[in-house]
Amino acid sequence: MPKRRLVWIIAVCILLIAAIVYGLNKPPSSVSISNTTKAAARPTTPSIELLAGDVVPVVETDLRQSLSLSGSLSAVNQATIKSRVAGEVREVLVREGESVSEGQIVAKMDSTEYVSKAAQARGALVAAQGQRTITIKSRDANQALLAKGFISKNAFDNTASQYDIAQANVDSARAALEVTQKLLGDTTIRTPIAGLVNNRTVQPGEKVPADFHLLDVVNLKKMEMEIAVPTNQIQQVKLGQEAVLTIEGLSQPIIGS
Repeated sequence: MPKRRLVWIIAVCILLIAAIVYGLNKPPSSVSISNTTKAAARPTTPSIELLAGDVVPVVETDLRQSLSLSGSLSAVNQATIKSRVAGEVREVLVREGESVSEGQIVAKMDSTEYVSKAAQARGALVAAQGQRTITIKSRDANQALLAKGFISKNAFDNTASQYDIAQANVDSARAALEVTQKLLGDTTIRTPIAGLVNNRTVQPGEKVPADFHLLDVVNLKKMEMEIAVPTNQIQQVKLGQEAVLTIEGLSQPIIGS
């Protein structure tokens, strides 16, 4: 190996050794000292001791959004009872707030006129039936004479026509009797549902026309509430959602849907 090259190698090695020694003996930088000093000077965070009642476990639950609305409460089943015939109110058998059962008589009207009409219609039916009996006998007798050739076919047809007329009179009289009997029955007024008398607008002795409002009956076993929902919130309301009703006079809310 040439002598000059050996000198260069030795010089490089000496420089490397010097750099290593300088690095090992170099004092820590001011930045590191400053950071270490600050870390040592930082106060320790004090610990907080909690009681058992101060700790609440976190659980997963549903997040609900509610709407606060108001509306009117009414009975699902209610009836407005009216007079079916014109006349004088003889009796009102119930008072406001009174409980009634289905089919119970609540009022009576003067039935004198309708009793008379029913009697007349019944008499007209009896007379028509009697006339029909006469025409039946005449028709049967003429039919026998026709078979023996004692009368003409025209004579028999005349008798048969009289029977048809008599039968039509019977049918008409029976229908008239049914109408008068219904009017007579309508003088006794019954409630179509069970419930409470909510409103009474008539007193005994008053003369009222047909279809006059006499009283109201409501059944409070099943109620419904009608609520107006704002247009911008209508999409938040779905069929079957739970509804909590707070009703004046009741201490506890009612859950509905």
